[in-house]
Amino acid sequence: MRLASVGGYVLLILLAILAPTPIPIPLDGIILGLIHLGYNPTLVILLAFVGDVIGTFLIFIVGKKGRELYDQYRKRRKRRDYILAQDLFHRWGKYALLLSGVPFLGDALIFIAGFYRLHLTTFLFWFTAGKLLWYGLIIIPIVTIGRPPLPVPVIPWWLPSNRP
Repeated sequence: MRLASVGGYVLLILLAILAPTPIPIPLDGIILGLIHLGYNPTLVILLAFVGDVIGTFLIFIVGKKGRELYDQYRKRRKRRDYILAQDLFHRWGKYALLLSGVPFLGDALIFIAGFYRLHLTTFLFWFTAGKLLWYGLIIIPIVTIGRPPLPVPVIPWWLPSNRP
């Protein structure tokens, strides 16, 4: 293994750790690009998953600490709508974590799970299931058959519009 390929794997892990943050990092595109360049697909997907889990855990902790700061700010004065939202998230929010692989939406769900103090093992189970579902539906089919199983519209927003 060349030093350049090791650097690609290290950079992949670092970018995967940063991917759950508000920084817009197209992790799926990076994964596909590395595989296209000849990197080991299994290792790329595994390292991206591990980095993503580490980054997600950090966002979860930030959500928990944010909740502590919020509680100090509000001086434990709980409003009725806040309690209803917390109960609703504890009842249905863990299932929403199945969408944790969806860009931007999943990142917000992770923060909310930490903020509403979802139990760590429950969070890790549903988050992992969501990420595996995302990788299984999007990344692996692209690697094996060359396209996603469902038509995914790609809109080149960076190109000038041809509309009059």
